[in-house]
Amino acid sequence: MLNNVGNNPKEKYVYKSVSVPGGGFVTGFVFHPAVPDILYCRTDIGGIYRYDFKKDCWISLIDSATDTEVWKTYPLSIALDRNNPGYLYAMVGLYPTHKIAFSKDYGDHFVYFEVPVDENGNSVAMHGNAPGRSTGERLVVDLKDSDILYMGTMKNGLWKTKDHCKTWEKLNITYPGRKPEKNISFVEIDPFSGGGEPSKRIIVATSGEGGSPGNNVRGQSIYISNDGGETFSPLHKEPTPITEGPSDYPGYVGQRAVFIDKYLYITYTAYNIGWSNWDSYGCDTGRGYDGAVYRYELNHAGEVVEALDITPPNIIEPSFYEKETTGRRVGYGMGGICADSSKPGTLICSTILASPDTIYRSTDYGLTWTPVLSGLKKER
Repeated sequence: MLNNVGNNPKEKYVYKSVSVPGGGFVTGFVFHPAVPDILYCRTDIGGIYRYDFKKDCWISLIDSATDTEVWKTYPLSIALDRNNPGYLYAMVGLYPTHKIAFSKDYGDHFVYFEVPVDENGNSVAMHGNAPGRSTGERLVVDLKDSDILYMGTMKNGLWKTKDHCKTWEKLNITYPGRKPEKNISFVEIDPFSGGGEPSKRIIVATSGEGGSPGNNVRGQSIYISNDGGETFSPLHKEPTPITEGPSDYPGYVGQRAVFIDKYLYITYTAYNIGWSNWDSYGCDTGRGYDGAVYRYELNHAGEVVEALDITPPNIIEPSFYEKETTGRRVGYGMGGICADSSKPGTLICSTILASPDTIYRSTDYGLTWTPVLSGLKKER
């Protein structure tokens, strides 16, 4: 074959990517909320991929990145536009370069928008391989107005744009009498709020550092806005931090959320085990101390009418690190949660850092759960 190529100057080699299964960290999957068969995943240092349902394979969307553009391969969050199926946004960055990637053609081509700057004139930080990267999406597009996006950062709080990333406004999230929250773990928009206007109800999860009551105990994690981000209030009746065990930044941090009708569902994880800091609230810490799933019933004003602890019972029986500590629910974290819009009341949630990790299904709005996958074993 080599001789053939040498004798025919018109023939050229064709190079394609080689699939190397296994390894690495897939930090999130995002389906389009309205159009089927549109699915993306983000990796911590390997860029963004789109799934080709016809060919049953993943397509890399960052093959154009050069050795001086490694920052393009560090996505922290993905956002899709409900009203424009081809639109794809991503927070990408590796110090000192931080950008918002935007594509109109499902990720085949990107332009890069500048991000806002902090009070010192530095671009706000985003890093796809930073602690906490395993939580929900920090970048979201308003469901009613495609020019509005919310962006949660890990060091510089929450931001909002009303003109498609041209200008940004910083939003204030502060527990009464304490310091502003800087580290955002996810942003979720209530799809049922706002009527025909831009969405009004916004849920934001934080690391709880700013609202800490002291002694390195995490403060309030979840905040709610009912006026499109103008003001935020603590979401009442969160799980109480367990302080009897390790004193390593105890407290629950919101991981992901989903709305179903009048209910808001949130998964929580506490990671207060070993070498932690305020930024250690994702599964990249390697071990989880406890987790919870809560169902909040909200009235029209966004007030909590009822908060239920609906954590699936511990069927895994992990090795508890502090068996004598009271108040732990399961001894591992709770991570993913999503709803089936075609089947009211149907939910899926998953553990995180359990042994083995397990996926649960509910058909009664989270009141009861059935394991459907534990490790690699399919349950009945």
